Order: sequence, then structure tokens, then C-alpha cells
Amino acid sequence: MDMFDKAEDFFDKGDFLASFNHFKSITENDKFDNLEKADAFNMMGVIILFDPMIDIEDETGLKYFRKALELDDENVGALLNVIENFGLSVNNHKDVILFDFAIGQLKKINYDFNEDEKNTISDKEKYKKFILDGNG
Repeated sequence: MDMFDKAEDFFDKGDFLASFNHFKSITENDKFDNLEKADAFNMMGVIILFDPMIDIEDETGLKYFRKALELDDENVGALLNVIENFGLSVNNHKDVILFDFAIGQLKKINYDFNEDEKNTISDKEKYKKFILDGNG
């Protein structure tokens, strides 16, 4: 069983701390390339969404999604996680620039958005217009 499989196995069993630590070791290991490290950072962000107490400095996972995108700006998992979990939904989690970047990158790679993703983007873009028009 490789490190990714082990980390995913811990995640599936709900042992988020062990999973997080395994993914973290992947990001620190030179035998993994940037695409693999980006996938690991993305999963670390997902884990934080499930258990925010794993990283009390970032209870949102956003810093891990950012790191994933620094290594691979077309990492679909991280791009979708930014759209789904950030952007404009909660005031203290706003990251409009990264949200807009994620939408742009997915469009650039001709990602086939499902209806839920289209609705999320539409709702957040309507909210953004509402705020920018001085209503919020």
C-alpha cells in the first residue's frame, strides 16, 4: 500500500488526523512530483473541512487549496473545492479573487460543470453583484 492509499484509507475510516499527517508527509517528500503534492494539499484542505481542529490556524482548508493551486493551477479538485466552499458564501471566508480564478481555470480547461456546480457559481455571482452594487 503506497502513501496515498494509506492516507485515503485513514480518511475513509474517519481518522482524519492520521490521514492529514500522511498527506502532509507526501508534500514534504521529494520522491513525489508537484502534481502529486498538489493532490495531497487538496486532500489536506478537504480534511480540514471535516475536522477544523486539525489546523487551528486555518479552520477552513483554504490555505491548503491555495498551496495545491500554486503547484498545479489546473488541479480540478482544488478548483472545485474553492468554488464550493469559498468565494462569497460566508463573509469571513471571502476570497473573491481565488474564486474568480477557479472559475476561469475550469472554463479554460473546458471542465464540464454539473448542474449543482453551475447553480453554486450562479448564486455566488449574483451575490457578488448584489454586494458590489452597494447592497451588502
